[in-house]
Amino acid sequence: MDTSWVLNYKRLCRAQFLGLVIGIGIGTVVGRLIWPVLPQRVLQENLLTLFAQIKALLSGDPHREKIQTQLAILPVEALQAARQIRIAGCGEEERAKLVALVRALQTLITQISQLLSRRDRLPEITEQILNPQFERLEIEFKQMLDAFAECFRQGDCGRQLPTVRGALTEVDHSVQQIRDRNMLAGLTFEAPLRVLDLVERYHATADALDECGRLLCTLQLQRYRGITVCSSWRIGGDAAIKSSFSSDRPTQKLECATRMVDNGWHGCLCTTR
Repeated sequence: MDTSWVLNYKRLCRAQFLGLVIGIGIGTVVGRLIWPVLPQRVLQENLLTLFAQIKALLSGDPHREKIQTQLAILPVEALQAARQIRIAGCGEEERAKLVALVRALQTLITQISQLLSRRDRLPEITEQILNPQFERLEIEFKQMLDAFAECFRQGDCGRQLPTVRGALTEVDHSVQQIRDRNMLAGLTFEAPLRVLDLVERYHATADALDECGRLLCTLQLQRYRGITVCSSWRIGGDAAIKSSFSSDRPTQKLECATRMVDNGWHGCLCTTR
Protein backbone atom coordinates (compact mmCIF):
# COMPACT_ATOMS: atom_id res chain seq x y z
CA MET A 1 0.00 0.00 0.00
CA ASP A 2 1.29 3.43 -0.95
CA THR A 3 1.32 5.62 2.18
CA SER A 4 3.22 8.54 0.66
CA TRP A 5 0.01 10.58 0.42
CA VAL A 6 -0.43 10.29 4.19
CA LEU A 7 3.04 11.71 4.81
CA ASN A 8 2.45 14.50 2.31
CA TYR A 9 -0.86 15.34 3.97
CA LYS A 10 0.79 15.50 7.41
CA ARG A 11 3.54 17.76 6.05
CA LEU A 12 0.94 20.02 4.48
CA CYS A 13 -1.02 20.28 7.76
CA ARG A 14 2.12 21.13 9.71
CA ALA A 15 3.12 23.75 7.15
CA GLN A 16 -0.33 25.34 7.22
CA PHE A 17 -0.38 25.43 11.03
CA LEU A 18 3.14 26.91 11.18
CA GLY A 19 2.23 29.48 8.56
CA LEU A 20 -0.85 30.49 10.51
CA VAL A 21 1.11 30.94 13.75
CA ILE A 22 3.88 32.94 12.04
CA GLY A 23 1.33 35.10 10.21
CA ILE A 24 -0.55 35.96 13.40
CA GLY A 25 2.73 36.71 15.19
CA ILE A 26 4.04 38.98 12.42
CA GLY A 27 0.69 40.78 12.19
CA THR A 28 0.67 41.39 15.94
CA VAL A 29 4.23 42.76 15.98
CA VAL A 30 3.71 45.01 12.95
CA GLY A 31 0.43 46.29 14.36
CA ARG A 32 2.06 47.20 17.67
CA LEU A 33 4.94 49.02 15.94
CA ILE A 34 2.73 51.05 13.62
CA TRP A 35 0.06 51.88 16.18
CA PRO A 36 1.42 51.46 19.73
CA VAL A 37 -1.13 50.89 22.49
CA LEU A 38 -0.81 51.37 26.21
CA PRO A 39 0.04 48.04 27.90
CA GLN A 40 -2.98 48.19 30.20
CA ARG A 41 -5.24 48.51 27.15
CA VAL A 42 -3.43 45.60 25.44
CA LEU A 43 -3.91 43.50 28.57
CA GLN A 44 -7.62 44.30 28.81
CA GLU A 45 -8.32 43.65 25.13
CA ASN A 46 -6.34 40.40 25.11
CA LEU A 47 -8.08 39.04 28.20
CA LEU A 48 -11.52 39.96 26.89
CA THR A 49 -10.70 38.20 23.63
CA LEU A 50 -9.31 35.24 25.55
CA PHE A 51 -12.52 34.85 27.59
CA ALA A 52 -14.59 34.99 24.39
CA GLN A 53 -12.39 32.43 22.64
CA ILE A 54 -12.52 29.99 25.56
CA LYS A 55 -16.32 30.26 25.43
CA ALA A 56 -16.25 29.58 21.70
CA LEU A 57 -14.07 26.51 22.28
CA LEU A 58 -16.50 25.17 24.87
CA SER A 59 -19.40 25.84 22.50
CA GLY A 60 -17.88 23.65 19.80
CA ASP A 61 -16.86 26.39 17.38
CA PRO A 62 -15.91 24.75 14.05
CA HIS A 63 -12.70 26.84 13.81
CA ARG A 64 -11.13 24.99 16.70
CA GLU A 65 -7.57 24.99 15.36
CA LYS A 66 -7.60 28.75 14.81
CA ILE A 67 -9.01 29.35 18.30
CA GLN A 68 -6.37 27.15 19.92
CA THR A 69 -3.66 29.06 18.07
CA GLN A 70 -5.02 32.34 19.38
CA LEU A 71 -5.31 30.90 22.89
CA ALA A 72 -1.61 30.05 22.72
CA ILE A 73 -0.61 33.57 21.64
CA LEU A 74 -2.96 35.80 23.67
CA PRO A 75 -1.68 34.85 27.15
CA VAL A 76 1.94 35.43 26.07
CA GLU A 77 1.13 38.93 24.87
CA ALA A 78 -0.96 39.55 27.99
CA LEU A 79 1.98 38.55 30.21
CA GLN A 80 4.25 40.97 28.37
CA ALA A 81 1.69 43.76 28.71
CA ALA A 82 1.15 43.10 32.44
CA ARG A 83 4.88 43.39 33.12
CA GLN A 84 5.13 46.64 31.12
CA ILE A 85 2.42 48.57 33.00
CA ARG A 86 4.03 51.53 34.74
CA ILE A 87 1.27 53.75 36.07
CA ALA A 88 -0.03 55.02 39.39
CA GLY A 89 -2.24 52.48 41.10
CA CYS A 90 -0.52 49.49 39.50
CA GLY A 91 2.64 48.83 41.44
CA GLU A 92 4.86 45.77 41.54
CA GLU A 93 2.44 43.82 43.74
CA GLU A 94 -0.50 44.48 41.42
CA ARG A 95 1.55 43.51 38.36
CA ALA A 96 2.48 40.26 40.09
CA LYS A 97 -1.23 39.56 40.65
CA LEU A 98 -1.97 40.23 36.98
CA VAL A 99 0.81 37.85 35.94
CA ALA A 100 -0.55 35.20 38.33
CA LEU A 101 -4.01 35.60 36.80
CA VAL A 102 -2.69 35.13 33.25
CA ARG A 103 -0.75 32.05 34.37
CA ALA A 104 -3.93 30.65 35.91
CA LEU A 105 -5.77 31.30 32.65
CA GLN A 106 -3.10 29.34 30.79
CA THR A 107 -3.74 26.44 33.15
CA LEU A 108 -7.47 26.81 32.49
CA ILE A 109 -6.90 26.64 28.73
CA THR A 110 -4.86 23.45 29.17
CA GLN A 111 -7.57 21.87 31.32
CA ILE A 112 -10.33 22.76 28.84
CA SER A 113 -8.29 21.40 25.91
CA GLN A 114 -7.82 18.11 27.74
CA LEU A 115 -11.52 18.04 28.64
CA LEU A 116 -12.63 18.55 25.05
CA SER A 117 -10.29 15.83 23.79
CA ARG A 118 -12.05 13.32 26.06
CA ARG A 119 -15.64 14.56 25.88
CA ASP A 120 -16.66 12.08 23.16
CA ARG A 121 -15.26 9.01 24.94
CA LEU A 122 -18.21 8.56 27.28
CA PRO A 123 -19.74 5.03 27.16
CA GLU A 124 -23.09 5.18 25.37
CA ILE A 125 -24.99 3.60 28.25
CA THR A 126 -24.06 6.53 30.54
CA GLU A 127 -24.77 9.36 28.10
CA GLN A 128 -28.44 9.79 29.04
CA ILE A 129 -27.50 10.34 32.68
CA LEU A 130 -24.25 12.28 32.41
CA ASN A 131 -24.60 14.40 29.27
CA PRO A 132 -27.36 16.69 30.68
CA GLN A 133 -25.22 17.28 33.78
CA PHE A 134 -22.14 18.03 31.69
CA GLU A 135 -24.12 20.43 29.50
CA ARG A 136 -25.38 22.30 32.56
CA LEU A 137 -21.84 22.44 33.92
CA GLU A 138 -20.48 23.87 30.66
CA ILE A 139 -23.19 26.54 30.68
CA GLU A 140 -22.03 27.55 34.14
CA PHE A 141 -18.41 27.55 32.95
CA LYS A 142 -19.43 30.09 30.30
CA GLN A 143 -21.31 32.17 32.87
CA MET A 144 -18.14 32.40 34.94
CA LEU A 145 -16.17 33.51 31.87
CA ASP A 146 -18.83 36.17 31.18
CA ALA A 147 -18.47 37.38 34.77
CA PHE A 148 -14.68 37.58 34.40
CA ALA A 149 -15.06 39.65 31.23
CA GLU A 150 -17.55 41.98 32.91
CA CYS A 151 -15.10 42.59 35.74
CA PHE A 152 -12.55 43.87 33.24
CA ARG A 153 -15.09 45.91 31.29
CA GLN A 154 -16.43 47.63 34.40
CA GLY A 155 -13.17 47.75 36.35
CA ASP A 156 -14.93 46.18 39.33
CA CYS A 157 -13.49 43.02 40.87
CA GLY A 158 -15.55 43.25 44.05
CA ARG A 159 -18.68 41.77 42.55
CA GLN A 160 -19.97 38.34 43.48
CA LEU A 161 -18.83 35.76 40.96
CA PRO A 162 -20.98 32.75 40.01
CA THR A 163 -20.02 29.29 41.20
CA VAL A 164 -20.17 25.85 39.60
CA ARG A 165 -20.13 23.84 42.82
CA GLY A 166 -23.85 23.02 42.66
CA ALA A 167 -23.54 21.63 39.14
CA LEU A 168 -20.45 19.62 40.14
CA THR A 169 -22.37 18.09 43.04
CA GLU A 170 -25.08 16.97 40.60
CA VAL A 171 -22.43 15.36 38.39
CA ASP A 172 -21.06 13.44 41.37
CA HIS A 173 -24.58 12.30 42.26
CA SER A 174 -25.06 11.03 38.71
CA VAL A 175 -21.80 9.07 38.89
CA GLN A 176 -22.96 7.54 42.16
CA GLN A 177 -26.26 6.62 40.49
CA ILE A 178 -24.37 4.82 37.70
CA ARG A 179 -22.32 2.96 40.29
CA ASP A 180 -25.38 1.99 42.35
CA ARG A 181 -27.12 0.63 39.26
CA ASN A 182 -24.01 -1.28 38.26
CA MET A 183 -24.52 0.05 34.72
CA LEU A 184 -20.96 -0.60 33.56
CA ALA A 185 -20.75 -4.22 34.72
CA GLY A 186 -21.10 -5.71 31.24
CA LEU A 187 -18.50 -3.44 29.61
CA THR A 188 -14.72 -3.63 29.40
CA PHE A 189 -12.63 -2.46 32.33
CA GLU A 190 -11.79 0.71 30.36
CA ALA A 191 -15.39 1.98 30.44
CA PRO A 192 -15.48 3.06 34.11
CA LEU A 193 -12.00 4.53 33.72
CA ARG A 194 -13.22 6.71 30.83
CA VAL A 195 -16.18 7.91 32.90
CA LEU A 196 -14.05 8.75 35.93
CA ASP A 197 -11.39 10.42 33.78
CA LEU A 198 -13.95 12.68 32.10
CA VAL A 199 -15.56 13.59 35.42
CA GLU A 200 -12.12 14.40 36.81
CA ARG A 201 -11.47 16.69 33.83
CA TYR A 202 -14.65 18.62 34.61
CA HIS A 203 -13.56 18.93 38.23
CA ALA A 204 -10.09 20.12 37.18
CA THR A 205 -11.63 22.73 34.85
CA ALA A 206 -13.92 23.94 37.63
CA ASP A 207 -10.95 24.21 40.02
CA ALA A 208 -9.00 26.20 37.42
CA LEU A 209 -11.95 28.58 36.97
CA ASP A 210 -12.26 28.99 40.73
CA GLU A 211 -8.57 29.84 40.96
CA CYS A 212 -8.94 32.44 38.19
CA GLY A 213 -11.90 33.93 40.04
CA ARG A 214 -9.98 34.03 43.31
CA LEU A 215 -7.06 35.85 41.69
CA LEU A 216 -9.38 38.21 39.85
CA CYS A 217 -11.01 39.26 43.11
CA THR A 218 -7.61 40.34 44.49
CA LEU A 219 -7.06 42.91 41.73
CA GLN A 220 -7.60 46.66 42.15
CA LEU A 221 -8.68 47.46 38.60
CA GLN A 222 -10.59 50.54 39.70
CA ARG A 223 -7.28 52.25 40.53
CA TYR A 224 -5.97 52.27 36.99
CA ARG A 225 -8.81 51.27 34.66
CA GLY A 226 -9.63 54.98 34.02
CA ILE A 227 -6.29 55.56 32.31
CA THR A 228 -6.22 55.73 28.56
CA VAL A 229 -4.87 57.74 25.66
CA CYS A 230 -6.21 61.13 24.66
CA SER A 231 -5.57 62.60 21.23
CA SER A 232 -5.41 66.18 20.01
CA TRP A 233 -4.46 67.69 16.67
CA ARG A 234 -3.84 70.93 14.80
CA ILE A 235 -5.45 71.87 11.53
CA GLY A 236 -3.56 74.73 9.89
CA GLY A 237 -3.16 77.58 12.37
CA ASP A 238 -6.27 76.75 14.37
CA ALA A 239 -6.02 74.40 17.27
CA ALA A 240 -8.73 71.79 17.51
CA ILE A 241 -8.59 69.49 20.48
CA LYS A 242 -10.32 66.22 20.93
CA SER A 243 -10.06 64.17 24.10
CA SER A 244 -11.40 60.78 24.98
CA PHE A 245 -10.96 59.05 28.31
CA SER A 246 -12.57 56.33 30.39
CA SER A 247 -13.93 57.53 33.71
CA ASP A 248 -16.81 56.46 35.90
CA ARG A 249 -16.27 59.53 38.11
CA PRO A 250 -16.51 62.76 36.06
CA THR A 251 -15.39 64.90 39.01
CA GLN A 252 -11.98 63.32 39.31
CA LYS A 253 -8.96 65.41 38.41
CA LEU A 254 -6.90 64.71 35.34
CA GLU A 255 -3.23 65.40 34.87
CA CYS A 256 -2.35 65.83 31.24
CA ALA A 257 1.15 65.60 29.74
CA THR A 258 1.31 66.73 26.12
CA ARG A 259 4.16 65.92 23.80
CA MET A 260 4.87 67.30 20.35
CA VAL A 261 5.36 65.09 17.31
CA ASP A 262 7.07 66.16 14.08
CA ASN A 263 3.95 65.89 11.95
CA GLY A 264 2.00 68.35 14.08
CA TRP A 265 0.00 65.82 16.09
CA HIS A 266 -0.05 65.87 19.88
CA GLY A 267 -0.27 62.90 22.19
CA CYS A 268 -1.90 63.31 25.58
CA LEU A 269 -1.58 60.78 28.38
CA CYS A 270 -4.20 61.32 31.09
CA THR A 271 -3.84 59.81 34.53
CA THR A 272 -6.70 59.79 36.96
CA ARG A 273 -6.58 60.93 40.56
